[in-house]
Amino acid sequence: MAKDTFHPYCFFDGQIVPLEEAKVSVTTHALQYGTGVFGGIRGYLSSDGHTVNLFRLEEHFTRIHRSSKLIKIVLPHSVEQLIEVTKQLVEKN
Repeated sequence: MAKDTFHPYCFFDGQIVPLEEAKVSVTTHALQYGTGVFGGIRGYLSSDGHTVNLFRLEEHFTRIHRSSKLIKIVLPHSVEQLIEVTKQLVEKN
């Protein structure tokens, strides 16, 4: 029996890329000092077994934007853009 190979994708440097292509410098501030904001997005698999329903994306990314501003991180993408990228990533993965 053939085993499916899973190749995850991520959003990196403004593009959706294979995870193994996303590289950061060891001098990155977030890597060196832990600077960042965190929030988890919930998604639930529908009974059809193929559809993932994402939970309250607009509220989530609004909080991420607000938290980022508190520590002076400027996000280059709007809430709407982040929602769209998230949908694309879930579909691709």
